[in-house]
Amino acid sequence: MNKKLQSEIMHDFTVTGIWAAVFFIFTVTLKWLDVRPIGVNYTDVSWAGLNGGLNRLFGTHPFWDKFTNILLVIAFLTAGYFAATGAMQLLKTKDFKKVDRTLYLLAAFYVLMILCFLFFECITVNYRPVLIDGKPKSSYPSTHTLFVCCIMFTAISRFKRTLKNEKLCIGLNLGCVCVIFFTVLGRMLSGMHWFTDILGAVFLSITLYKLYMTFLKLVEADYKFELPFSLPRKKAKK
Repeated sequence: MNKKLQSEIMHDFTVTGIWAAVFFIFTVTLKWLDVRPIGVNYTDVSWAGLNGGLNRLFGTHPFWDKFTNILLVIAFLTAGYFAATGAMQLLKTKDFKKVDRTLYLLAAFYVLMILCFLFFECITVNYRPVLIDGKPKSSYPSTHTLFVCCIMFTAISRFKRTLKNEKLCIGLNLGCVCVIFFTVLGRMLSGMHWFTDILGAVFLSITLYKLYMTFLKLVEADYKFELPFSLPRKKAKK
């Protein structure tokens, strides 16, 4: 690895670490900062003044909830397109080593995204402003925002690197930006989340995306990932 690339990678890891720290500190504040029982069934909600004020201002709108569900499906279809691309390459070459390495990295990114979702499903930071099937449900971070931002951020990067048609690339990337924007806006207007649920999801998405872009540079530079220890080798039989 040349010194210029090494410097860029170190810088990218630093930026990723900063975003991770922002997300962590922000999440910690949700357990003690301005916590009041303003939620449905008097559940405790952090940043109560801000969250409660914005929730009363925007109210609840089922249209935006349904609309953001459609945007989430669009994001999943986008991820499915990239998965299908990798599957087609594998079927064509019949060799895992000949499949684009950046697609493996993208798959690992999706797995990490899902693991983050599952982790926060197991713990409760905030409950939603409304009941889901008559019961309080964990709302932090916003799942729609997390999935859409993660998938569309990486889609923009991938389209820039793989599409030769400049107009098509610009059109698709503009579409990705619109999906992200209306998902964030729509989840706020739907009344299904507190503002901090959406903001936390954005922070986490940026953290994961920055991590993905850092490793993408390494993969594109054909960096050889090695284990930090050596595996024992079998001695050849005489």
